[in-house]
Amino acid sequence: MLLAVALVLSLAGGGTAYWVLRDDGGASTASGPAGVQTTATATADPSADPTEEPTAEPTEEPRRFRDWLPVRERIRVGKRPYVSPCQLLTRDDLTAVHDFPETAEMDELMMERSLPVQGVVDTGQYTACTMDPFALYMEQHGSADANLFYASRTEGDELTPRKLRVFEQAAAASGQPELIEFVAELAAGPRVVEKWRNDYTGKAQRADERGVFLPVGTDAYSIELLRGTIRYTLMFDTDRKAKVDLADDLEVIAERLDTMRRLFEIILERVDDPRLPQRHLPTILGEEDHNGSTPVLDACSVFDSEAFRRIAGEPDNQPAWHTVPAFGVDVVEEELLDSTEEQAYAETGCSRSRWTLDDNLDVSVYMYLTLEMPPSVAAAKERLRSGYLNRDSTRLRTSADWAARVVYGAKGGEDVVAFREGPYIGTLYLLRTGYRDGDLDRSWDEEGSQADYERAIDVFVDALRRDLRIARR
Repeated sequence: MLLAVALVLSLAGGGTAYWVLRDDGGASTASGPAGVQTTATATADPSADPTEEPTAEPTEEPRRFRDWLPVRERIRVGKRPYVSPCQLLTRDDLTAVHDFPETAEMDELMMERSLPVQGVVDTGQYTACTMDPFALYMEQHGSADANLFYASRTEGDELTPRKLRVFEQAAAASGQPELIEFVAELAAGPRVVEKWRNDYTGKAQRADERGVFLPVGTDAYSIELLRGTIRYTLMFDTDRKAKVDLADDLEVIAERLDTMRRLFEIILERVDDPRLPQRHLPTILGEEDHNGSTPVLDACSVFDSEAFRRIAGEPDNQPAWHTVPAFGVDVVEEELLDSTEEQAYAETGCSRSRWTLDDNLDVSVYMYLTLEMPPSVAAAKERLRSGYLNRDSTRLRTSADWAARVVYGAKGGEDVVAFREGPYIGTLYLLRTGYRDGDLDRSWDEEGSQADYERAIDVFVDALRRDLRIARR
């Protein structure tokens, strides 16, 4: 039986990290030579006399961090280059239009290998980049006609007419010509798509370089851009529904719509650039690659495709989820542990999976793993004592320093498999799902067995030890 696997890492304790400072004072990340991430700080004095001979001052050597996820060759979706959502809209772009807390993290659904033409023709390829409250979802198809076929049928959305009326009122009240024009594009979008469907040639779509905008979904601020072979869905404030949002002040609605307009302009400006990077989110977003004495490792390196193959028996064939912290420390309330104490940690993650369809049997398999990185072995043991060892648990036989199946809550509560290897604490969850002949009534869910969990932990312990040796070189 196959297993799909996901990995999440989190950083506990006092570590902090910062974005790389650009010359203009903004924040960014950089990739150095030979797969090394770098950081640098601008030191120019704007008040200096330009005619004065500059004096040599010692400059700090840029910090260099290992790039745990180098892209070794260009990735393609069928015959076209892969467009990375988190490179299309970067963290710098989002922070320029929204005030994020220091604990904000980013997630990406990323491609690591090319998808053959037949795979694109059959299903297309989903990818995503999220930084709450923003989310950019993309679906890349093999042709403009296929992209049109899968476009949202907004004409059946009962909320669309109401949203458009409110959007038009907000744009008119703002007096901004760019916003008024953008809302007009939104209003025209459903009619254009319906005409394309009736013709089903895609010629109008290919002739329009800007594409077509569509208001979609139950969220007020969910807008789709249909352009060429790619469908983009941009969402803002995704935890609030249209009924609430559309009751907001017109000025608030206009501000949010204009934010989305500005982000779409960035997308349109970059998407056709052949130099657009395909690299993944960096492991280290700032100046620290340790939490105390614990090296910060990358989830999708610890849980790479080889680890998936060892656990599942076959290679993964779906995009991987990858989560990184924005500032290295996240303060959360451990509700799952029935604790009101706030504990500082950051969380990164990775998921891998395999999906198969054979003889009308649709099978997906899934595993989820979290890995916390406290600042020392002693801190990890204390975390275990306060968070795990006071629960009902069954010890597992693995190569890890400690491993057990832990029960949270009363009878029938949630089970979590946890392990510790040195300063790293992991939790994981395995699940198989499937159904036959497209009949969801003939579906099943099956959690991993004890043997599955023990085998998976051994694989991850091997990977942790390998990456820890690399990090300490």
